[in-house]
Amino acid sequence: MIVGGSTTGTDFPTHDPYQAANSGGNPDAFVTIFDLSKNPVELIMSTYLGASINGSWTRDAYIDEDGYFYIAGGTMADNFVGHD
Repeated sequence: MIVGGSTTGTDFPTHDPYQAANSGGNPDAFVTIFDLSKNPVELIMSTYLGASINGSWTRDAYIDEDGYFYIAGGTMADNFVGHD
């Protein structure tokens, strides 16, 4: 299961993150992946996704049959973490 959204928190729990800390963009997007087949439920990955100015958010997320995941959302920043 994938959970996504946005947070202004600086203590969001990350695990194997792409971005370990809130960038100060207020808010930053986040994505968290759980394995619901495990008991107890296993946290696979949890990360911030954001930029140092303006905000970012996650609207939808999907894992395909090959295990690739896709994130849809938005940002008002020109220095978003995924931008090269």
